[in-house]
Amino acid sequence: DLSAARRAVERLASQRPDTGTAQLLLADFQVMEGEIDPAIATLREGARQYPNDERFDVWRARLHLIKDEIAEARAAIAAACARNPRSAEMMIAEGELERFEGNARAATEAYRSALAAAPADVPATLARAWHGLGAVQTEREDVALARASLNRAIALDPQGPGFRGELGTLEAFADNLAAARAAFAQAIEDRPDDYVALTGLGLVELKSGNTDEVESL
Repeated sequence: DLSAARRAVERLASQRPDTGTAQLLLADFQVMEGEIDPAIATLREGARQYPNDERFDVWRARLHLIKDEIAEARAAIAAACARNPRSAEMMIAEGELERFEGNARAATEAYRSALAAAPADVPATLARAWHGLGAVQTEREDVALARASLNRAIALDPQGPGFRGELGTLEAFADNLAAARAAFAQAIEDRPDDYVALTGLGLVELKSGNTDEVESL
């Protein structure tokens, strides 16, 4: 029961525990229910209560990006950097911002910095950095480099959100339709509501002339 879980998290967050995990979980619940502005407010309050924890500013930067609030996202990343300049998650968020702005070189530098800073025992963080780097390389049409980066991400986190869909997009661009189909199909198996993978698979089937397969998606 998500409603009961949210109420429990709200109660825990109101008690101001020693770590900010409850506040971060509350922001997650708010985002899941489409409450972006309340989530941003929760994260601002979390940053105030836990001034040494950069995760609040990193998460807030991503929400500002969702709202196309570039200046606010950049300010949140700067705040995260001030709290912890060696944060790999902060560097990944910076890469996302620079990629969003079309600054491929700056995005690449940010993702590579994240790879250097990420703890070896946190594969999910390393995977997100590799995925971000692979996405930039895909956009620059560096097929071999992008394929290697995305496969590194998948090896570290096989069900990472968007990882296989990005690989499918790359393989479709490279006209490797069988590989693209396999990547998109696995992405959909992992997350049946992955609209990017569903759209990508439909385009691959159209390109292959399989109109019956498109209608069944």
